[in-house]
Amino acid sequence: MQQKLGKWSLRFTEAPFILESSSVVGTKEADGPLGGLFDIVGKDDRFGQNTWEKAESSMQRDALTMALGKAHLDAGIGLILQPQSEPQAVRSYLQEERYIIIDEDFLQEDGKFYTIIKAIKNTGTKKLPQMDNVELKYGPVLLRKENPVFQEYLMEEQHKMQELQNRLSLQDTVSSKRRRKELEEELLLLARAMTWNHG
Repeated sequence: MQQKLGKWSLRFTEAPFILESSSVVGTKEADGPLGGLFDIVGKDDRFGQNTWEKAESSMQRDALTMALGKAHLDAGIGLILQPQSEPQAVRSYLQEERYIIIDEDFLQEDGKFYTIIKAIKNTGTKKLPQMDNVELKYGPVLLRKENPVFQEYLMEEQHKMQELQNRLSLQDTVSSKRRRKELEEELLLLARAMTWNHG
């Protein structure tokens, strides 16, 4: 049994314990003295991804999938997640694995922004609605909430992207043109997020 103390805090009547764990590492860790103890070793240090952030998301996905499988917790489990980067990859994983995001929060501490996601496994057979690109990136629950910290984050992101866009407009390289195009698409998604409750 557990007692809910606040929005995100629980007090357990029995001490929690670790049921299972999983470890995902790159090739350097696998070559070290503990190499034989890891569950998954990537074929390369970026796990087939083109950025470190996407590689980290891939590692998190693999670790979570393996830990849940080892613990035989396919159904009836609730998750509270705080992705360090690429929260859209975490939301995409939850969607693929038939989890329902039931709550999200967004806060700032020491100048850094943090996303918190609460999800439960869908045990029914009914098809779940799919999140669109804006919901995957910014959060289906957060978009519907009136969270002032989240709104501040969106405005800061818009300002940073527009500044970068202005700097890139002074350059005429293939990579700067490609990045400008990416920024245009990101700004369109951001604009939709900022007006989500008004459309």
